[in-house]
Amino acid sequence: MDPMETSNEEATLSSQLQNLSIKYYIQEEAGTQILTLAAFIERLPTLCSSISKTLGTRQLEKTYQNALKIDLEKHGVEVIDEQSIKILIR
Repeated sequence: MDPMETSNEEATLSSQLQNLSIKYYIQEEAGTQILTLAAFIERLPTLCSSISKTLGTRQLEKTYQNALKIDLEKHGVEVIDEQSIKILIR
């Protein structure tokens, strides 16, 4: 089998597994809106812990990222994915 073909199949399978993880991710009931930085700081560890317990280990980082995005948006937090930033050196 061609190595490139295997790589494409692995990428496709990985993407499908990620989508399944999100599809079957059991979200907690919508709670109070996170309106302040203090509320965000207080709630974030709980959200992350819940996601970790629900999805378990061995998921792609993107799966956890998507789950956190879903939870944060559910609580009224605007999330910007993969925002690029310029880094100036000297």
